[in-house]
Amino acid sequence: MHVGRHRVLSVVLAAALPGCGEPVKAGADRPPSPTAGCPESTVADPSRAATLLAGVTNTRSGARALARLGLRDYRICFGGRELGSVRAGGVLVLDRSAPVQVSVARVVHLLEHVADGLDRFPAPGVPCSQQLDAVIAGEARAIVAEIEAREELGVEAGGLAEVAEQLRGLAADERLALVERQLRAAEPQHSPELAELMRSYAARCERAASP
Repeated sequence: MHVGRHRVLSVVLAAALPGCGEPVKAGADRPPSPTAGCPESTVADPSRAATLLAGVTNTRSGARALARLGLRDYRICFGGRELGSVRAGGVLVLDRSAPVQVSVARVVHLLEHVADGLDRFPAPGVPCSQQLDAVIAGEARAIVAEIEAREELGVEAGGLAEVAEQLRGLAADERLALVERQLRAAEPQHSPELAELMRSYAARCERAASP
């Protein structure tokens, strides 16, 4: 089920966005600090980027995320006010002041987004309902990966603490299924962070679709 939705997202974005799916360096062949060409208002920090990538590589969830990148490329930049976000073209923007281990777990999350093509969301000319269905699967995968990285690194789950507690003891496919259900049913009064996350995705897609 989850693989199918991932394939839907990949196909949707590859068909709609020029250049998506073109061969680039695979994860294992990347330079240790891919920071060239950081966008305005962000800066490169090769040393910190290399430290974060070393941490990512040394976690099971991070190694899986790097392997999943396949044909996608990415860059690491610093300057965002939030913990970390992904921008167009595979640019990961991180808060330089965040603790290293917290940032490592966040990079794992963002690499999953790049692997799923979420840095190219929303895709023009594709119904939002189709995109959002696939986005839920990708976001669930990223959330689970970040929680698992935090567990490996001994870092508190932070804003994901409630979800992390519910995932304890579940198998991998059960974890993904649970988070997907929560994203689909997220209500502001019960899951404000997940509800805001999905509201933001929907709003971005609707704005892009407006004439």
